[in-house]
Amino acid sequence: MSTVALSGRFDCALVYATHVHAGQVRKGAEIPYVAHLEVVAESVLLVSAADKLHNARAILLDYGTVGEEIWDRFKVSRDETLWYYRRVSEILTKRLPGPLTRELADTVARLDELAAGPGVQ
Repeated sequence: MSTVALSGRFDCALVYATHVHAGQVRKGAEIPYVAHLEVVAESVLLVSAADKLHNARAILLDYGTVGEEIWDRFKVSRDETLWYYRRVSEILTKRLPGPLTRELADTVARLDELAAGPGVQ
């Protein structure tokens, strides 16, 4: 697949996701974010997977710098944050199998390992 084709697909998916989620507030919404991943179009999944991978990589990188203090940045606990990323990764992997979601799953697994403590592989 060429870079131009991927860029065009990404742009379309981003516009679609922005339109569909305009005004949506995830907290307190009738349908949780993770549930909507079960029914949205593949183009939305692509954007979501790329976004979650970027976020998980950033957490992993920052974890190496600040350690457990990383979890203070979130409104929910460490365990809730990790559950969220695991669940999103599971759904995305099921609905959009491929290198992007494998990388997300690997990154989330590494986060789990670091959060579990030393010696856990």
